[in-house]
Amino acid sequence: MKVYDNYEISPCRQYEEPDSPGKFYFEVCKPEEADVWTLYGHINGKGVEAIGDFPTRDAAVQVYSRITGQEFTASYEADAHLRVMHAGAKLLEASTLALRQLREFYLDNDSQAILDLKAAIAEATGGAPSAPPKPIVIEVRGGVVQDVLNVPPGFQYEVKDYDNIEVGEEDKAKAASTSEPTNQQRARWARAALAVFTAETFSGDDPDTMDRDDLESAIGDLICDLLHFAVQQGFDPQKIVETAEGHHAIEIMEEASA
Repeated sequence: MKVYDNYEISPCRQYEEPDSPGKFYFEVCKPEEADVWTLYGHINGKGVEAIGDFPTRDAAVQVYSRITGQEFTASYEADAHLRVMHAGAKLLEASTLALRQLREFYLDNDSQAILDLKAAIAEATGGAPSAPPKPIVIEVRGGVVQDVLNVPPGFQYEVKDYDNIEVGEEDKAKAASTSEPTNQQRARWARAALAVFTAETFSGDDPDTMDRDDLESAIGDLICDLLHFAVQQGFDPQKIVETAEGHHAIEIMEEASA
């Protein structure tokens, strides 16, 4: 719906339809010839539409002032005021954010800028305290959050790690009964590492969407590259593989007997 972007008040004279006795229409006329004074609202691209007819100019001006909140000076001079009115919600939101940021950067909460913003916000909200901004939610599925950068001052953020939230009730009970992670948790950690690896080496593919042959190849490639890394660090890759296989077998037996 388009809003009025300006207003007009004009004197109008009543005429009877020549072919339809008893039916009347109005046309703009000289002030001294006016039967009514009509308040029009202008709509961009559509012209004007009559809002109401009034017996006097003063009555039309009074309604105009009640609508716009300002005195009537002349027709088509309300556009600047109306733009501010229509942008009010956005201006309030921006002012509230600016106030939070000023408080973050300046210790002097009695600075004129802060006092002016507080007064304007209080007037716009009727003195009601502004609601705190909703925290920025970062959802993680199959990945690892390295860092959170460029968070605006005054805003909080929370990380929802669905890889750890989506744990079955059986796993929760097992995790609660022991300080050791479950094998399902260990597999999720490995999947997160694999997702970072495939993002670099498999054209950005995700383990959850890869076909089984590619997934199997990616797991083998990651293990292979880890062994390359181990060699660069001076470790024996064969010993690492044997140790890992031993841990894997023990963890399977421990969980089966739990």
